[in-house]
Amino acid sequence: MNETAHIPREQWGDNTKKVDEASKKNKGTAKLNERGHLINYKNGMPFPGSTDGREMGWNFVQSLIYGQQMIVRFCTGVTDKKGNKRYSQAEQNYYWWKGRIYGDDVPEKLPNPNNYSFYSAMGFAFPYDLKGLVIITHRYDDPDKADDQWMYITSLRRVRRMSASQRWDKLPGGQDITYDAATGFQGKPTNYEWKYLGRKELLCGRTATYQLQEIKDKPGGGAADQLYQRVNTMMLEYVPKIVSTVSRAVMYLDPESSACFYVEFYDRRGRPYLFYNHCWGVGKDGCMMPIGFLVADVQRIHSSNNYMMDNYFNLDAEKAGINPEYFNMENLRKVFSGR
Repeated sequence: MNETAHIPREQWGDNTKKVDEASKKNKGTAKLNERGHLINYKNGMPFPGSTDGREMGWNFVQSLIYGQQMIVRFCTGVTDKKGNKRYSQAEQNYYWWKGRIYGDDVPEKLPNPNNYSFYSAMGFAFPYDLKGLVIITHRYDDPDKADDQWMYITSLRRVRRMSASQRWDKLPGGQDITYDAATGFQGKPTNYEWKYLGRKELLCGRTATYQLQEIKDKPGGGAADQLYQRVNTMMLEYVPKIVSTVSRAVMYLDPESSACFYVEFYDRRGRPYLFYNHCWGVGKDGCMMPIGFLVADVQRIHSSNNYMMDNYFNLDAEKAGINPEYFNMENLRKVFSGR
């Protein structure tokens, strides 16, 4: 770890400025209903400065630190307990329907009759047995409505509808990250209990840099030999109310952006299970770029080490074709050359 000086948030760029302006303008309008679901939300941080656990969970979900649409291409190195490694290359795409702050497709002008919250897609380019595999998720802004999720399986040459209830299954390719644990948390906040645990000062990858070269004997992915800053993180615990392989998780968040730097996951018996370390960079447009992360299974002695290749956010991602029409299986099979 190489400690560097703190860079003030006001120097980050346009995305940060727009989010902060929206948070200030809309402060006090967003509420949580009796189910704990977010209502009356427009854009920006729904509950700026809150230390209520449920509100902090929604701040994290709606922070849009990487913008309202995104393309991220990355490599993953999976390491087993004997040191054997295998690699994959994939791409993650997002399109957020809720909380948009750029362009003409703001909520008042963007028809959303199905009440979607976001679209996401993940496709593999390497190795051969995964090439062309695609996962699509359509999430609804409704706590009672399950995600729509599909997978194109290259070995079968068929699209299969997936059960969205198994949120703690691990991702394809032998990775250690699960669906609801991506970027620290990617589930529905109403499926979890939330609790604020206080502050803890840590060195965090807050302004990290690209690092594609793997360092010998340092299986830490893009989190190894990085630039770290001293951050007085906010500790936020979430406990599943759904079927899960974990009993609880503790996130360590940036108090300014809600970005997640670390997560400790505990198994059903309360023992340490997974450890997550995510490094972020700040782009010229003020988005926090996912630089790389490490997910370690401390029980199996197994890890997934992530190296980012390139990122596109907001209007740059829109120019690259990220729009609602992008997120259908026919199009994505062409994008990822599914055989």
